Amino acid sequence: MSEERVPMKPALGLVRDRVSTLPSRKPAAAPASEPKPTVSVEEALAAERAKDEAFEKAGSVPAATPAAEKAAGESKPKPKPKQKPAKASESTGGTKRTTLSLPQSLVDLMTERREASPKVGQVQFILNALAQTADRHQELVAAENGTSIGNDLFPVTTAPRVSIGKLTTISFDTAEENMKVVDTLVADSGAASRSQLVRVVLGEVLGAS
Repeated sequence: MSEERVPMKPALGLVRDRVSTLPSRKPAAAPASEPKPTVSVEEALAAERAKDEAFEKAGSVPAATPAAEKAAGESKPKPKPKQKPAKASESTGGTKRTTLSLPQSLVDLMTERREASPKVGQVQFILNALAQTADRHQELVAAENGTSIGNDLFPVTTAPRVSIGKLTTISFDTAEENMKVVDTLVADSGAASRSQLVRVVLGEVLGAS
């Protein structure tokens, strides 16, 4: 008769637990961070200066595009051209120069008379003399011409040569409108030229006739 074997209890420490036999997983170590490069104070200052220089070159205001510049130019009103002020000669139609042949004695007397009125120039003195004797121009010219000489064949009369002494030439400028008036006076008086009319007029005004 066989005896039933009673299973023996395993001895402590001899049976390994399956769970305990598995190798334990260690947590993965965090990757080591790369060491930051150290920057010296001089390098930092140099970098700041480089940024400042680049900012100054670029300018704080962004450059305008061609389209923006065109739009700005069209919006601004164009300045009007400055008008030059009209000269005194242009307002009176310009000036004109004339040349007169007058006796030196009359020119000397006129210069002495003008010394009493230094503000009156030579041109103005002559124009004043023409104005003062305007109603006697024909009379003064006829007096200088004297008796007319003619004959039956040639009715055109000529005046005898008048001795007027040494002549001198003077030139002056005056407004064209004034010169037109002088030419009208010459034609109305019957004088042969401007010089003759001015000569007889100055002789009357200066008391040399």
